[in-house]
Amino acid sequence: MVHRQYTSRPTDQPWFGYRCRLAAERKYSAWLRFKRNPTLRNKTLHREACRSMTVTSMWAQRRWENDLRSKLCGPGVGSKTWWSLIKERQGTSHQETIPPLTRLDGTTATSSKEKADLLADIFATKMTVADPNRPPPQLAQECDQEITMVEVTQGKVEHLLRAVDVRKASGPDDVSPQVLRHCSIRV
Repeated sequence: MVHRQYTSRPTDQPWFGYRCRLAAERKYSAWLRFKRNPTLRNKTLHREACRSMTVTSMWAQRRWENDLRSKLCGPGVGSKTWWSLIKERQGTSHQETIPPLTRLDGTTATSSKEKADLLADIFATKMTVADPNRPPPQLAQECDQEITMVEVTQGKVEHLLRAVDVRKASGPDDVSPQVLRHCSIRV
């Protein structure tokens, strides 16, 4: 048995695997060839690729359903895996991880934006400073050396900006990491 590594896409159906991806790519290539050069031969090749895609996807669906059926009939009924398979089959496995939230006035936040705003308000009230005008505490000096000179060059700054992880949240300055990364691009 030959094993192949396959990376699925978020829009792929659960049964859509490596063979389906190959058939879809062949179908797309045949369509492009037919669009560029609309000959009878290219039209026939495209139709054959479409039929191949249909057969492959039907095979993949049957195989997925049979595999799912054998897992559901196997041992472990009532386990987390079993219930996950049931939800996947019903199409409810991709639900939101945060349930509806109740506001202080009794209304319910159901959309992602409403939930995010509600949580942001709650966390913002928890993160207030009692006396913002108070000076920061004086910390004891931990070392006997001081920084006297900092060398900043355009190249170093560009290098650091290119290294910014755009998947991270904004810092206390509220500057988006995407903006920082974009600043590293020379115009």
